[in-house]
Amino acid sequence: MTTAQRTRTIAVPHGRVWPLIEDFGGVYRFNPFIKSTTATSTPGTCSLGDTRRCEFYSGSSYVEEELTHIDPGKSITIKLTAGSMPLTEAIAIIEAIPVGENQTRLRMNMNFKAKGGPLSPIVGLLMKPMMLFMLGKMLKSMEQHLETGKLIGKNGKLITA
Repeated sequence: MTTAQRTRTIAVPHGRVWPLIEDFGGVYRFNPFIKSTTATSTPGTCSLGDTRRCEFYSGSSYVEEELTHIDPGKSITIKLTAGSMPLTEAIAIIEAIPVGENQTRLRMNMNFKAKGGPLSPIVGLLMKPMMLFMLGKMLKSMEQHLETGKLIGKNGKLITA
C-alpha cells in the first residue's frame, strides 16, 4: 500500500472542529471534490458501520465508504468499499488534535492500493502526488468552512449557505 499524509494546524478550537468530522454524511460541506453525499448516519453523528456514497463533481465518479473505527474526539477511520477511482483498497484516517485553546492540528492519512495488477506499487507511487494535493486541499477547505461557515464548492469555491 502507498501512504499519503497531510497535516495542517488551524486557528479553530477543537470543540468546533470535532463536530464537523463527526458529521459523517456532511463531508460534502467542506470537501472541494464532493458534490453530494448519501449517508446511512443521522446528520451530525457517526457510528461504527455507518456508510456513505460520495458523488464527485465530475458527474460520473463516486466512492462508497464505511466508518470502521472511531476514537471519540480524536479520529475516525474510513474504508473504501466501492467506487470508480482507480483503487482496489483505501483506508483514510482523519484526526483532530487540540494544540491549544484556539488551535487544532488536523491530519489526514490515506493508505491506498492502486489498480494495476503487478504494476500496482508503481501506479501507487505515481498517484501519490495527486493524493497529497487532494488531502491538502481538503484540509484547507475544512479550515475555510470552519472560519466562514460557508459551504465549499467545486475547486474550493465558497458558497453562501
